[in-house]
Amino acid sequence: MDGSIDFALDLKGTDSCVASADGRDLFIIGGWRTQTDFIFMGAKNINSAKDLVGKRIKCFEFHGVGTIQDKLFLASQGIDPENQVEWVKTG
Repeated sequence: MDGSIDFALDLKGTDSCVASADGRDLFIIGGWRTQTDFIFMGAKNINSAKDLVGKRIKCFEFHGVGTIQDKLFLASQGIDPENQVEWVKTG
């Protein structure tokens, strides 16, 4: 095997970006994910998104798909994800 992949059933967005940035030929022929299920876990004193203002939020990648979705969620709740929370990379 030469390390190439001919087919991927569960390609992550970041994987496709890395492959493209590395100059690999990449052809996406379809997709089935239309929404992401979220489970938010936090300290006992966090009861709503508003309680996250001024808090630290763990992420695996500062610009990863999951973090982008988290930021969109916070923005939908009236929270500025760039200025009202601190992102901490742990992955």
